[in-house]
Amino acid sequence: MEPRVKIALLGEYGVGKTRIRSRFVEGIFSHDQSCHLWGRFGKKKINFNDSLINIEIWDTAGEERYNSYRFSYLKAVDGLVLVYKVSSRGSYEGISKILGHLIRSDINKPTILVGTKIDLENREVSYQEAQKFAESKGFLFNEICSETNENINESIISLAKRILKIE
Repeated sequence: MEPRVKIALLGEYGVGKTRIRSRFVEGIFSHDQSCHLWGRFGKKKINFNDSLINIEIWDTAGEERYNSYRFSYLKAVDGLVLVYKVSSRGSYEGISKILGHLIRSDINKPTILVGTKIDLENREVSYQEAQKFAESKGFLFNEICSETNENINESIISLAKRILKIE
């Protein structure tokens, strides 16, 4: 039986969670910024060392900031992608609020911190600052660009490998 990994994308509204999901699962990038309902997910099979891994990506659509009680669903996932926009100090600071909800909900999963929209010029969060924060929490870290597909697969696969204890 092929291993299955469930991963949830968490972050403020507008940081690019839906674009990460659609880029990873469907291989497409859309400029559509319409809001999606909570619970949207996608699946993709990845071939790793001649074995298939089923990866499910859950897109929270930013609702966790409004409904912290919904964090209970995270007990069913295997890993977390904490997403912020490198051009938004507020979205980066929002990660601490999400971590607070996770702690209060007693949720401790393998995690990667991901900075998005690295193609934009108005950076407010440096690579070094975010990397240091991630390391202090024991998280993986990467920066990505959904438009160019830079580091999307690598980020999700590195988290799946950590979940499955494949190094």
